[in-house]
Amino acid sequence: MSPQTAFRLLQPIDAQLALNDLDAAAHGLQQAVTLTGVLPPGLVRQYRRRFAPHSGHRLVGPLWSFLATA
Repeated sequence: MSPQTAFRLLQPIDAQLALNDLDAAAHGLQQAVTLTGVLPPGLVRQYRRRFAPHSGHRLVGPLWSFLATA
């Protein structure tokens, strides 16, 4: 899949983060990575920053580990 496809898959995650629905956002990001195979490094950095304020959430640590191996 193209980086544009990855970008489109990530748009709902932005909405979920805006609504503070961290469970859905974390799950959606994992699904997007699984579907695309890999995210461009710039997008990985962006999403690490977006999830950083929520680093204490139970799914964020595992999400960062998942992104490190994706």
